[in-house]
Amino acid sequence: MDFSLMLDSSLDPSVFDDILNHIYSAIETNQTNICTTLMREYIKKWPNWEFKDFKKSGSTPLICACQNGSLSVAEFLVINLGFPVSDCGTVRFEHEVIEDAPPIWVASAAGHIAVVKFLLQSGADVNAVTSTNSTSLRAACFDGHLDIVEYLIENGADLEIANQHNHTCLMIACYKKHFEIVKVLVKNGAQVNRRSRKGNTALHDCAEGGCVEIMKFLLDNGATFQRDEYNVSPLMAAAISAHTSVVRFIMDTYITPITDETVIAEEVDRGSRISPREQIDVLEMLGCSMIDKKQDLLEGLKWWRRASEMRTLYHSVGLVELLKDIAQPVEEMENIVEYQSVEDVEEMMQEYNPDHIRMQSLLVRQRLLGFKHPDTTYYIRYRGAVLADSGDYERCLELWRYVLRNLVNNLDPLCCNILLCAIQSYVELFGFLFYTQKHDRFRQVYPTPSPNLVKLEDVLSVLQACIVLYKFHKKTSSKNPVEQSIAYQNKTDHTCMKLMCKLVVYFSLVKEDDLKQIELKSDSKKALDRVELFTEQMESLLSDIISYDIRDGDGNTLLHVIMSSDCCGAERHRITEYPHLPAIEIMLKLYRSVIYDLDLGNKEHFSALELFFKQSGDSSECKQLQQVLDLFENYGSHIDYDAETRTDFCPLLKYNDRALKYNESQEYEKFLAIADDQEVNEEDFEKLPLKIRSLKCLSAKAVLENDCDFSQMCEHLRSYVLKH
Repeated sequence: MDFSLMLDSSLDPSVFDDILNHIYSAIETNQTNICTTLMREYIKKWPNWEFKDFKKSGSTPLICACQNGSLSVAEFLVINLGFPVSDCGTVRFEHEVIEDAPPIWVASAAGHIAVVKFLLQSGADVNAVTSTNSTSLRAACFDGHLDIVEYLIENGADLEIANQHNHTCLMIACYKKHFEIVKVLVKNGAQVNRRSRKGNTALHDCAEGGCVEIMKFLLDNGATFQRDEYNVSPLMAAAISAHTSVVRFIMDTYITPITDETVIAEEVDRGSRISPREQIDVLEMLGCSMIDKKQDLLEGLKWWRRASEMRTLYHSVGLVELLKDIAQPVEEMENIVEYQSVEDVEEMMQEYNPDHIRMQSLLVRQRLLGFKHPDTTYYIRYRGAVLADSGDYERCLELWRYVLRNLVNNLDPLCCNILLCAIQSYVELFGFLFYTQKHDRFRQVYPTPSPNLVKLEDVLSVLQACIVLYKFHKKTSSKNPVEQSIAYQNKTDHTCMKLMCKLVVYFSLVKEDDLKQIELKSDSKKALDRVELFTEQMESLLSDIISYDIRDGDGNTLLHVIMSSDCCGAERHRITEYPHLPAIEIMLKLYRSVIYDLDLGNKEHFSALELFFKQSGDSSECKQLQQVLDLFENYGSHIDYDAETRTDFCPLLKYNDRALKYNESQEYEKFLAIADDQEVNEEDFEKLPLKIRSLKCLSAKAVLENDCDFSQMCEHLRSYVLKH
């Protein structure tokens, strides 16, 4: 390789990217000589180099060396070039991207103890954290690097620094079933009964991981049974995860043949006994887990039979009621009545109707865990997805409506992520239905669909849920702001805003299809009134949220977001052309009526129109640009904003530049057609009109240039003048 040619300062700057690629490639393949040679030559050519020159996609050469265990490269970077051992960067492990990761965290996660030792000896902070507050010790515990765990603890690692969810090193070691690491942590004073933000302890993680040996060890070292924020005990957690070995161990150890209710109550309070009611509930939950998680319906029915038999036994000595409090029948679940007795279970075994058994499981799980637990809604949504895969979209939507309604009605901080996942699933399903119902392949799966499976009321209810979630999330996060979770909050805000805009696109698509169907009907007034009612409700919801001037982390408004290409498709399907002008027009209309200003800038001072031209101006068809520009201009947007200060981003100038090139190409094509003696259709060679500055803009500039007093103007006019 000719390094001198590569590093020729006269070469195009794009070559510098190639240099970086070679440097990182050399580090990843442990070619130390190539890496050091390239970096030395680079520094020699550019004496004023900075550390940031070597950054690539958020990573650094030192981060890369730590991930790949290149000790010699790490030593060269730190000792010879002075790279700081505290300089954080982005790193990817499998499919997860870690932001702001310190080099020592990366080396610990990757299991390179020699690099860890070198970094600590070079002054690295043993307790440095990532953006999620994860320490090097937690990283080593996660992946089971016992030697690194021991070395970090010897050098002052804090065992109790928890991540952003208050999840400790001991908890993650228990969940990952790293028994030797658990022993080391407990030996060095890890708190065995510490609780995470959701109230779970190391025993919960141990139960979910399914390791009986670690559970025995924790109990021998002072761990006690506690319930988390979902009112779930470690025993119930094991049943939810279908770990029968853990369930058997706990029940065999903490169930004694006592029938005195007073003695039982005292032992339950001390945590040395499992109550009869919980024993029965756990066996029922284990049955649900076998049915839903393991897909073993017969095994699930056997656990339900055991639960019913246990209830009969405990009832005979007066400890429980014979009849349990069953879940109320649910219309969306076909009004199935939950089983009550051993005879009911045996009847299910004989008839063996899989659909009925699965619906029973959903009812039992809902009764035992409630709607706040993520598994309750997950398995209802999963059942709906299975029905959708078989072509029964109506039943899928019924189940999902039930989930959405209950989550909105029971919304609290525990439910925010669950509701967000439910909304995302809904939006994905809508996109899939829009895409597939127009294709022959869909007809083969679902031969006689209704004209439009997606209904206005469904889109409206999901939009309402999304707005409720956004408001609730903003309210709770403002009351309890945590610095380390700001990035997460911004991500949630942006996700909600993107979903709102997608739903506006979907609403306009459904409305368009409904109006086409109404035209074919003789008695259409009632249907038309219904469409108009839903439209008014949708606009009212959006007007309300727009009045808050909501923004994402980059300062983008809903008007900015709806201009992005993401809003015109589901995750895997493009469902309409981009940009979708009817949805954009809805947003323009509402922003004009609520905020009056269509040129609101984000943090980089780009208006929605400018951002569109910046991101898509060169890739969109020229006629599409004309339509977008006309639409914004008709609603009063300032299309020549920044015409003199930022010419590269001014919509007016960028459009005119494209239009001129388009017109020239049209003239050339017309010339070729005439030269070939072809019949020329003038409509095929229609020119695009150029845009000129509006009289309003010229008037505003005149007001400023002549020092006119405009203090008495109304607010939106003063704002307009000041833009010039």
